[in-house]
Amino acid sequence: MFLPRRVYGPELLLAFCEKTAGRGYRHFFYGAEQAPDVPERLAETLKNRFPGTIVAGTYSRPSRSLSLEQEEEIVSLISRAAPDVLW
Repeated sequence: MFLPRRVYGPELLLAFCEKTAGRGYRHFFYGAEQAPDVPERLAETLKNRFPGTIVAGTYSRPSRSLSLEQEEEIVSLISRAAPDVLW
């Protein structure tokens, strides 16, 4: 597949949300604890900017290493949310 230019992540996010708002796509926003509440703030911003955007969930991962059990809990949380897209 040939891409005519570099695909910049934030542009992809905005374009995808714009094209799919109101079409039932479920988004999950996963972030790091170094920037608290970023996934939650991004989700709110996108819901306001693109009405009809469905946020299946958000999670801010701790910056420390996680045990296997903790990683499995996060995977389970995301799986239960059943997102179509994980950002």
